[in-house]
Amino acid sequence: MRGLGRAGRRAAVAAALTLALATAGGGVKAAGSFGTMYGQPVPTPLLIPPGFHARFLAQPVETTQLDGATFAYGGFWTVTTGYPATLEEVLPSGRVAVAVQLPGRDVYGAWAVAPGPDESVWVGTFHMGIVFRYSLATGQVQSVVRLPGVNTVWALAYDPQDGEMWAGTWPDGVWTIDPVTGAARLVGRIPGEAGPHALGVAAGQVLAGAYPTMAVVDASAPGMPPVTAGGTPLVSLLGGAGQVRYVGEYGGHAVILGANGQLVWVGGGDLPYQTLSDCETLPFTWQGGAVVVRDGRIVAIQPGVPGRWNADNLPVGATLATLPPGKYWSAYGVVGADVYLLASDGTLVRVAPGGAVSQSVPPLTASPGIIQTMAATPWGVFGSGYLGGDVWRYRDGQFTRYTGLDQVDSIVPCGGRMYLGVYPNARLYVYDPSQPWNPPDNPRPVGSPGYPQDRVPGIACVGATAYMGTVPQNTLLGGAIYSSAGRTYPAPVAGETPVSLAADGADLVGSLSNQNALGTPRPPLDAHLFLLDPVSGRVRTVDLGQRQTFAGVLVWNGQVYAASRQYLARWDPATGALVVHRFTAAPGSGGDWGFTTRMFALGGRLYLIDDGWLYLVNPNTLAATSLFYGVQQVAVVGSSVYLAFYYARWLIEVPAADLVPASAVWPWNFWYDWRHDGHVWPPPPGWRD
Repeated sequence: MRGLGRAGRRAAVAAALTLALATAGGGVKAAGSFGTMYGQPVPTPLLIPPGFHARFLAQPVETTQLDGATFAYGGFWTVTTGYPATLEEVLPSGRVAVAVQLPGRDVYGAWAVAPGPDESVWVGTFHMGIVFRYSLATGQVQSVVRLPGVNTVWALAYDPQDGEMWAGTWPDGVWTIDPVTGAARLVGRIPGEAGPHALGVAAGQVLAGAYPTMAVVDASAPGMPPVTAGGTPLVSLLGGAGQVRYVGEYGGHAVILGANGQLVWVGGGDLPYQTLSDCETLPFTWQGGAVVVRDGRIVAIQPGVPGRWNADNLPVGATLATLPPGKYWSAYGVVGADVYLLASDGTLVRVAPGGAVSQSVPPLTASPGIIQTMAATPWGVFGSGYLGGDVWRYRDGQFTRYTGLDQVDSIVPCGGRMYLGVYPNARLYVYDPSQPWNPPDNPRPVGSPGYPQDRVPGIACVGATAYMGTVPQNTLLGGAIYSSAGRTYPAPVAGETPVSLAADGADLVGSLSNQNALGTPRPPLDAHLFLLDPVSGRVRTVDLGQRQTFAGVLVWNGQVYAASRQYLARWDPATGALVVHRFTAAPGSGGDWGFTTRMFALGGRLYLIDDGWLYLVNPNTLAATSLFYGVQQVAVVGSSVYLAFYYARWLIEVPAADLVPASAVWPWNFWYDWRHDGHVWPPPPGWRD
């Protein structure tokens, strides 16, 4: 097969997969379909091998989640995540006027959306580094360029002075793209930074705001020099924001917004700059004056006017409107006398003069979501997905979809309620299952540990109190633990992040990671396990001796278990005994802040899910035997386990008796073997590095 061309290899793989499934002999037909693989139809229905008693429950309901968004040409332009991703225009009326799929089988989302020349909208994808252009005149979308070596296009901005589109990317920095020819040129990296999260054309300059440690530079000047105001670098004025969220222009002056809500207006002369905290948007004009969304309200501001009307030095005036709580604004614009804001959960909010607020949910495209979290509760199995804000429930053979939240990272039942950890800004919500789902009233926001906490990979219930472990933004280290009682606990080890939590009687146990968003450890910190007394705040920790992310914490038979990419750990809090055992992980195993690592017990046996692989673990020796590949999440219900598969979006029930070695040969293993034997590249849909 190595002598075949790419098309021949793809056809051979598809044929082999057809044969493998068709000869499974006596299998039971299951609902669902693989769709296509390299353009070849994959057999449907899927056959479950004989003797394996898995039962397909259903395909989880579809979800809607917005990525990047912008207001241009009288409407909101956004990309909804899915296969394929869809560029859509939402009019102020709430009608979806445009819905075009982005071409390419591996394109499933985009952060960067920006207006371009000649009535066009440009889109930059994540994980593929592709830049698309949509023409309003023709109604067509086309690929402009795939930037070599680029994973994610974070930001796009068009500079009418030089006639070029600018792109901020990770990991390669700042690029320019010729809108006519598509020719791309790497301008360079911002020194010490991974790439700009924000781009904007302001006061004749192309400004780029970077991460991880943050910088604001003039990307259009040789060497990309840092931007200063009155001799003060903007990085210091932003107060350690971690990243720059937006860069823009207001009244001929540059305005920059950090992820921590710090707004900087760059002036000149005797007033070189002004700052304002707790902002959620850049300034814009409404009712004849400058306004900004600040702390859930639209407030009047006076940039360029000296004064200290509040703790910051940018004067703040009257509150013009109060917005719905718990929203993360993706884009905003003024149409006539009204302000319109589009939230990342798909809600469109209209604010009329006088402050009257109304909201609607436009019929944006929904698609099956990548299952990121799942939990068994007394009210059914609840789950949500990566890049998907909706929550689904499986109960009595039916799926129910609930909308109105941003991305839900974690779920736990606690004290007759259900708690949800929501990204961004690490927010805790509580849901009363006895009442209708109606956010922001039910679920309602409980609180947050505050900036810079962002993701919520860990959540647990101790007594009737929920606790969530939070991750800082981007490459920052040092998380926190926040409780539903409103108490914030610092990370048990300074500079480390609590990525996994579990209850141990009246105490909270968990694991700590010393890695940041890019997976880079900060030496010389080792990962730790901890035990926290929530009442006194006293903490015990144990050094695991490895600089890896340990997650999937499970308390079983009085022992605390956790796993990393290469190690399993067992800790006895009563005696202090610790065992750390290196096991042979299946190739490709990894983990992202512990989201893809889970441990569970069922039928007297111990199991580990690590980046798609399901292992059977010997609790005494900590030896691990791989069972099959493709599992993303798990929920134990009675004597069975519900397994969620990563890109297949299927929910499958498997009895405990069948979770043993050699119980079945799964198609996921087949795809995995082909990918690592060098026969097929790029990987098939469903594979994730």
